[in-house]
Amino acid sequence: GSALAREIAHTPYTSIILTGRREEDAGITRLVTDLRRTGADASYVQLDASDDGAMLELLVVLHARHGALAGVIHSAIVLENGPLSTMTDESFEAALAPKLATMTWMAQAFTHNAPSFIAVFSSLIGFSGGAGQANYAAASAALDAAADGLRHALACPVKVIDWGFWGETGIVATASERARLASQGMGALGTAEGIELFRQALASQHDRLVIARKQSAAMPQAARSEP
Repeated sequence: GSALAREIAHTPYTSIILTGRREEDAGITRLVTDLRRTGADASYVQLDASDDGAMLELLVVLHARHGALAGVIHSAIVLENGPLSTMTDESFEAALAPKLATMTWMAQAFTHNAPSFIAVFSSLIGFSGGAGQANYAAASAALDAAADGLRHALACPVKVIDWGFWGETGIVATASERARLASQGMGALGTAEGIELFRQALASQHDRLVIARKQSAAMPQAARSEP
């Protein structure tokens, strides 16, 4: 999210509203400051994307201030990894809530005032599965299906991107995760590469794409599309 925000900030006359569950800390303050220095009108609002009421209230304010939104990027994620045998209902709910609840308020809020596009960041794990991540895999697969429904309900493009591993930025951009995924044949996308592929995804005729780098001569491309 932060990498894309920094890229979008270079667009003239841009307003960027970041939302997140955690209180504004030094890292968020630094990001907002950097976006403003680039020229964007940037701000951070602390709220939970799964809180329908709070999100709808924010949208009322944003529409009054900015009119129709140019775009919405949904990249909320909660990771609670562990063996399937020990996962509780609460573990599945924690992974599902930020992904699926967002689809609910978007369908309600954007029926008559849709943005120019909605980009939904999901995960390749919804296709492949992953040891210790059954809840996240289920949440990603459910998000893909919900976004397909949202696309048919709204008068705007809804792009679903099932991302592979971003190796330089994000919650899982760690050396241990890079080594673990490399052992499974999965390579890492660089930040600049991921941003360029995101641009291509928005311009693509496809509604849903899988974007990943696989460490295999059989699949040298960084991106593959899902019709």
